[in-house]
Amino acid sequence: DMTRGFAIKLGRLKREMKKRDLADSAALARSIGVNKSTAWRVVNGHARPGPDFVNALLSAWDIEFHDIFDDPRKTRPNKVA
Repeated sequence: DMTRGFAIKLGRLKREMKKRDLADSAALARSIGVNKSTAWRVVNGHARPGPDFVNALLSAWDIEFHDIFDDPRKTRPNKVA
């Protein structure tokens, strides 16, 4: 369900995975301690990560939320009609 969860910066996620020698979503799952199918869906853009994934990732990798996720409170500028 793409309407819920947090928007992850996939390019950044993949760079961070490469930096840590994580070849695929299964390696990512082991690295941060989440379900393999959850990691697969996030890496492949099929699902937005929920709070458990976010917390696991941030604590395992010691990075800041805004490094790898888009701030949901940021409002997009309204287009002028």
